[in-house]
Amino acid sequence: MELIQSIEMLAGFIAILILDFKGDFVDIPARLGRDLWLHLSATDGLRIAFDLPPGCKDHISWINQITKVISSHCDLQYGEGCLASVLRLGTDLLNSNPVVPLTIPSPPLALELLQYLPWRLIATKEAYWQSVLHRFSQLLGTSGNLLRAEKGFDPHTHLVAPRKCAVIDCTGLSPWLRAILANLMALRLRFPRMTARKVSSETNFLYVIDESDDAVSKHACNLYPEGYNEIGSLLKQGREFGITVCLGMTSLGRCSQFISSNVSYNIILNQSDSASAIAAAQTLLAPHGIQLISSLEPGECVFKESMGKVPYGMLLKAHYIPPSEMLRPEKFDQLLFSPARSMKDIPGFKDKLDELIDKLRVVVLRQDRAKSATSPLSKNERTFLDLMSLYEYEPLYRIFARMGNLSPATQRSIIKKLIARKLINSEDIRTSKSNLRLGSLTDTGWDFLNKESKYKPLRGKMIHTHICRWKQALDLKNGAEESICEFSIPGTNGSADVGSKFKGVWHCTEVIVDCESNICDHVRDCFINSSDIESLTIVTLLKSEHKHIRDRIMSNSQLIFHINRIRWMVVDKIIRGLWPK
Repeated sequence: MELIQSIEMLAGFIAILILDFKGDFVDIPARLGRDLWLHLSATDGLRIAFDLPPGCKDHISWINQITKVISSHCDLQYGEGCLASVLRLGTDLLNSNPVVPLTIPSPPLALELLQYLPWRLIATKEAYWQSVLHRFSQLLGTSGNLLRAEKGFDPHTHLVAPRKCAVIDCTGLSPWLRAILANLMALRLRFPRMTARKVSSETNFLYVIDESDDAVSKHACNLYPEGYNEIGSLLKQGREFGITVCLGMTSLGRCSQFISSNVSYNIILNQSDSASAIAAAQTLLAPHGIQLISSLEPGECVFKESMGKVPYGMLLKAHYIPPSEMLRPEKFDQLLFSPARSMKDIPGFKDKLDELIDKLRVVVLRQDRAKSATSPLSKNERTFLDLMSLYEYEPLYRIFARMGNLSPATQRSIIKKLIARKLINSEDIRTSKSNLRLGSLTDTGWDFLNKESKYKPLRGKMIHTHICRWKQALDLKNGAEESICEFSIPGTNGSADVGSKFKGVWHCTEVIVDCESNICDHVRDCFINSSDIESLTIVTLLKSEHKHIRDRIMSNSQLIFHINRIRWMVVDKIIRGLWPK
């Protein structure tokens, strides 16, 4: 509060946007002037859309940036291209006579297109399309009216141009939606200034995110392929274009290193947990930083300029401003927006869409005919393919055993031929005892057999997916009343690879094949954020990996007390349990 007041007093007019996650800024519009400040609500009137920011013409780059934000937070690692294809296709149909600014499909229209278009026209695999359709539908369902607009709130249109400031009340949003909103606003601030090269030596926009822990944590940034999100991009590039970002955090220890290393000014208060105290000491570069931080009294803080001439921190004392006793207002300010239109509301849209679908179907049919013109499958190859469809997640040596005594050379020839025809994928793994070859039918393979998988697709790659299905099958064999892959952990936004219920109690499993960077988050979800999980089993390929993962968990002060509830298992034990020799 004092920072906002000081900026107003000392800097003249600067457009300010505050995301209020806890209701701490409820009194700012009344205190600093209703003629200058808007009080908006993310759950009561505010609308955001995918529309191009003012002055932008490159809709391809904008769509790529939008879909990266949505895909990262919706766990669409392989579906990002599918969502981008839908938005590009919809943009082409909406702008048959292009005028600036171009019209981008609203989120509800994008969902309609996902549901209406044949999956083969927008995705390389049906699983990717199904994943996008499910998660994007979930996003629109949980966001209320926030995303239901064709043209919505834009910081430049609604704040910079009319010389206004705004507080957006986000108290009704889930952490998932808060993170998406925070990153979409950061993108809307950065993208138009960066593409137009609007360089500024002075700050003319302040973006404030208080209680930003969930939006700038290590986990939140690792969702993005680059390892940092749009807030991180704005911190790194925004100062060149006159944008300053102010972040308030409770636990500095959770903060992404990319975020903390790009902050110019640090104001550090007493940190309550050891990880945050260590992070604060590293930020201060002081040999006795932990003792200094832990000795700070209420209202005291240490100020340090990251790249300033003074290499040490300075002790400051803040003026006490009592928390506001104002209640959340019954009515918030309302801004004009363009409502989302459905396909039937746009003249000629569906006709042009059907015409495009017909043209693309001809291309796909021609490609299918070219594939079918290749040499037919032998009896052994066809039998092997049929058995893979019946025993989807069995190792390939088990499939060959069902066919009799085929020579190793014949087995290799069958696999090579089916991979070349793009009917199957195959991958080798090394377990504690042996090498195993795994395989799975491709979408082309399922189409060739005119069958569908009886399992829903999982998010991981082939090895991870196989092990998850094996663990699920083993738990059911051992008497589980229920076992679910990609199990949603009760009371949290997190999920476990497998959740199995034994005697009415849930036990979770995490399979670690390539990456264990988020294992602490999974442990926290199971034992701290949820009270319904009895134990967590961590499955790896090799036993030698257990110590490294255990040390990683033990380094977290919150998780030490739950280490005895973690069980350890290697893949060989699952294989022996399912297929004893």
